[in-house]
Amino acid sequence: MPMFRDTVKPVYYFTVSWDGISEETEGSVTYTRESFSLAVDGIKYYLDKYKERSPYISGLSFVQGESSENLLTDKLKNKIEKECNGK
Repeated sequence: MPMFRDTVKPVYYFTVSWDGISEETEGSVTYTRESFSLAVDGIKYYLDKYKERSPYISGLSFVQGESSENLLTDKLKNKIEKECNGK
């Protein structure tokens, strides 16, 4: 039975990364959420959780069925990171 776009729930993927001194100390986490606002809240949570590692947002995408879209713009990234840094 074919899947129709309106019956497939959207998923938002986000990735928070950090650099390290070596390959062993760099890393990232990727999670999914059911809405854009929950994804942004998740990003803020993980930026705070890993703040000692100087994390940054490295991805935010929307996927629904076979369609996907990159949502991470420089403007959005800067806005979220400023909110998390209290600036």
